[in-house]
Amino acid sequence: MKICEAHLEKVKQAIKSHGLWDFVSEDAEEYLKREKALIKGGKLSVKNFDPLGVMTGAIALNAVLWGGFKLALSDGCPLCEVEDDADHWIEQSVGVAETLLEAAKRYEETDCKQKK
Repeated sequence: MKICEAHLEKVKQAIKSHGLWDFVSEDAEEYLKREKALIKGGKLSVKNFDPLGVMTGAIALNAVLWGGFKLALSDGCPLCEVEDDADHWIEQSVGVAETLLEAAKRYEETDCKQKK
């Protein structure tokens, strides 16, 4: 699965319009560093939160639910496959990103209070 350039621009625009662009990793190396920290048992935090990664994951999940693994594992763009619903999928995925960011903020507040 690869999101085409046209739909990737729409995803980026949604991130910007929801005020999440400052959380996007500067490059692939930084993104992988954040993901590795999570995989190694790190907690979701504002520091390792990346809305572009979250939204891509949410879109991939929608692809599995809508078209099965055949769609999710294809080389095509899942948003092209559901063109009439693409904007809805993007808005839904940015909602997931906003929810995870709020959760990350709550986790950090809780950790800070417990350490005092």
